[in-house]
Amino acid sequence: MLGGSTSATVSEGGLVTLGVTEAKFDPDDTLGTVTITGLPGDLSQATFNGGTYTSGTGTWTGTAAQFAALTFHAGDTSATLSISATASRPRMRRSVKLTACINLIGTR
Repeated sequence: MLGGSTSATVSEGGLVTLGVTEAKFDPDDTLGTVTITGLPGDLSQATFNGGTYTSGTGTWTGTAAQFAALTFHAGDTSATLSISATASRPRMRRSVKLTACINLIGTR
């Protein structure tokens, strides 16, 4: 399950940390690839500390470890980010899709 902060207000050029957390139901649950969509187009790959950012689609993709440590520098555009990931639940022999939304408010 993804949880944590649902809103962040950051000045242009300020460091963004999403504050999203992963809560495990069982100790052997694992978070797979994480995707963030809805990122503003005024960002660049250089503003992210890991993962892959595609400015044309406003999408970031990375591993669970990259997501847990993710920071980036804000542009001046506000956005609603959608975060999705697939979690593996070995005890239940299935995967589940996790989603969260964050409002990112950019200020000058």
